[in-house]
Amino acid sequence: MQSGELGWWEVFALQFIRSNISLNVVPVKEGASYPVVLFSPENGTNIEFYSSLMGEIASHGHIVVGLNRPYEVAAVELSSGSVVL
Repeated sequence: MQSGELGWWEVFALQFIRSNISLNVVPVKEGASYPVVLFSPENGTNIEFYSSLMGEIASHGHIVVGLNRPYEVAAVELSSGSVVL
């Protein structure tokens, strides 16, 4: 396998991964300033693979923004609804 590729058994196992991470949450102290982490993995790996790490960073008061770039991961859905492989 090339770097960044998953075997069928790894893809199958992804459905069993659970997280307590939420999207679009409101900070506890609105109006306060928070450090921002921009996260964009390389080598064909998507941000979902790192969700537990990003959740840990966010739990320490950082705002985490994950970015999957077209042509760098297996697939990205664009705002137009089209999918780039």
